[in-house]
Amino acid sequence: MTTTYGRKFPVEFVCCSLAINIKYGLIASAVFGLIWSRCGLSRQVCCASQETLGKELGITRQTVGKKIKLLEEDGLIKVISRKKYDKGGLVLYITYCEDKLKELEDELADEIKKIRLGPFYDITE
Repeated sequence: MTTTYGRKFPVEFVCCSLAINIKYGLIASAVFGLIWSRCGLSRQVCCASQETLGKELGITRQTVGKKIKLLEEDGLIKVISRKKYDKGGLVLYITYCEDKLKELEDELADEIKKIRLGPFYDITE
């Protein structure tokens, strides 16, 4: 049975940032979205292994690691700590940086507007 965590939808889904999608691609946006949604369920910290995040998104642990590194280098997420667990895996404690996401959205505002308005977009407005 799927838990809803107090939400109205009886399914789980990942929200993807259009700004992150434009700059880094859909996979990075999905990794960020999953981390963001997990942060919203607790004390603003996502606690998961790269393997678990990969399984939830249908991608490899290595791909998750590359995207986490990319997002961390640009300040969109912060890995607070890395801890090994019994079976040799690595658990990450990650938080997201809302200010950096807002900066990215502001930087790409015209491109985002163009995508949202499609053929009705007029840059001269």
